[in-house]
Amino acid sequence: VAFGQQTIYLQNTVSPQSMQEIANAVRSVSGIQTASVDAEKKALLVNGTSDQIALAQWLAAELDRSAPLPAFTRKQYTGTVEGGNFVAVFFLAQIHTAQDLQESVNVVRSVADIQRFFPYNAAMAVAASGTVDQIAVSEWLLGELDPAAQARPAPVMHDHTVDVPVRAGRQAQV
Repeated sequence: VAFGQQTIYLQNTVSPQSMQEIANAVRSVSGIQTASVDAEKKALLVNGTSDQIALAQWLAAELDRSAPLPAFTRKQYTGTVEGGNFVAVFFLAQIHTAQDLQESVNVVRSVADIQRFFPYNAAMAVAASGTVDQIAVSEWLLGELDPAAQARPAPVMHDHTVDVPVRAGRQAQV
């Protein structure tokens, strides 16, 4: 497998923190070992295989947006991913703070058992790499956590009474 080097120029990302967030997502999701930021040139320098570099270019382009998307959106990478994983970027429409985004990421990482799942605050986006099931669960959870993802009626509480026969000497657990 041949390794190469590529410079990826960012068009819309201006802050060093945002550039570093993109570099962290690119490094982690693509499996690239080396990704560095040149803040003056607004560029990422990545080293990896041709498949990793193609994924890094796609991911950087998806995250480097001039404005967040107006609706919950999933963008799927269609190229080859190391380990047979799937890669997606999720854009959240109604989560507006870095804290809320990080809390959503923490919940999804835990419930979906997905380790390569990284927030990008400037676009209110999450970059993910995992199995098809992990990506599907992540999408569902993020859709539930992003209030505008779908119109839902207000939750309703239902009370149900259940008669459980208890034998002598035993306790019923519900």
